[in-house]
Parts: sequence; structure tokens; C-alpha cells
Amino acid sequence: MSKIEEAQEILRALGLPPAQYNEMAALTFLAVCNIKENDKWTKATRESLGV
Repeated sequence: MSKIEEAQEILRALGLPPAQYNEMAALTFLAVCNIKENDKWTKATRESLGV
């Protein structure tokens, strides 16, 4: 399972509506957690990102 799929499953498990666990939401979640495809979830950090 890819990190995107894992992120989608986490978002789904949190009870978010389907529109909130699509691929873009999963990618955003990974970015906020500072997780890349080959990283372990234990490496996740809370990042404050600005736009």
C-alpha cells in the first residue's frame, strides 16, 4: 500500500467525509506530517506551513 493510500485510510478512519480523503487531501496530510513515500509513520512531525 502506498503512503497516499495509507493517508487516505487514516483520514477515512478519522471519520472524515469522502471528499476529505481524496488523493489531494491525502497529499496535503502527508505534507503537513512531513512524510515522504519511503518514510515510516513514526517519523511524522507536526509542521506549521504557511501559504
